[in-house]
Amino acid sequence: ACDVDPIDLRLRNEPATDPETGNPWNDRRLVECLEQGAERFGWSGRSPEPRTTTDGDWLVGTGVAAATYPTLWMPGNGARIESRTGGRYAVGIGAVDIGTGARTVLQQIAADALDVPVSAIDLAIGDTSLPAATVAGGSSGTGSWGTAIVQTAQQFRADHGPEPAPGLHTQTITESYPDMAGHALHSFGAVFAEVRVDRWTGEVRVSRLHGTYSVGRIVNPMTARSQLLGGLLMGLSAALHEEGVRDPRFGHVVTQDLATYHVAAHADVPPDLDARWLEESDTLSTPFGGRGIGEIGIVGTAAAIANAAWHATGVRVRDLPVTADAFL
Repeated sequence: ACDVDPIDLRLRNEPATDPETGNPWNDRRLVECLEQGAERFGWSGRSPEPRTTTDGDWLVGTGVAAATYPTLWMPGNGARIESRTGGRYAVGIGAVDIGTGARTVLQQIAADALDVPVSAIDLAIGDTSLPAATVAGGSSGTGSWGTAIVQTAQQFRADHGPEPAPGLHTQTITESYPDMAGHALHSFGAVFAEVRVDRWTGEVRVSRLHGTYSVGRIVNPMTARSQLLGGLLMGLSAALHEEGVRDPRFGHVVTQDLATYHVAAHADVPPDLDARWLEESDTLSTPFGGRGIGEIGIVGTAAAIANAAWHATGVRVRDLPVTADAFL
């Protein structure tokens, strides 16, 4: 309506400080996510007018959305490090790996903090005999647990030196990370989607889905990519399938199982699905420079898909999920 490109609109409104608190950003690189993502996606060749691109019976459109997620950090995490024979170290923390790859990255973080190979770390997690750790949620695990391990490693070296005798140990509880004080701590991203809508049936398909993210230092590229791709797919699921329905008489949830509450399946995975990130390190958020990425991949995905559906059809859908009946 304003004859402004969606990316240009976001660039024009880029804030210098956090609008909510007035605090400076830890490391806001949303502009780079938008620009690099647009170049990779091929945004510049896009017609600004809706319902102008077709492929047979398919109406084709593209859309973009920005994404942000707060960098959550939880105090009260304990960690224990003990030296063993042969230059090995036992590292224990009561964290839980719920399938996110936490065990892998915590072992890497411990090795970096102690300046030893990953193979020299014997990591123990997920047991009540270990120092207590906070919840696996809110994209806070890697940042909170990793900080506890790093600070314990630093204290261990201060207590016992670079070549400790076997059997020496240090245990700490991390209550704060002073470097983050006074900053607005966030991760950012840009999501680009190509959507196809059947002109006769209204069927909606996502043919391309790209995400570009600013999430601090990536400790393990393989697990990070898996997390981000999974987030994009769950965002697609929210955009096109997931709908909570209540009985209007009693307020009971009707869609109580996977037979009635639909989620994306393998057949819904776009042929072109990709996630990338900016090379960076954010030591204002954590001492190892990384941030949690469990949920940033979901954010913005449904909006990008809905925007692409509008560009394909000229019909603006403002409720999720975006279903065929909206275009008939």
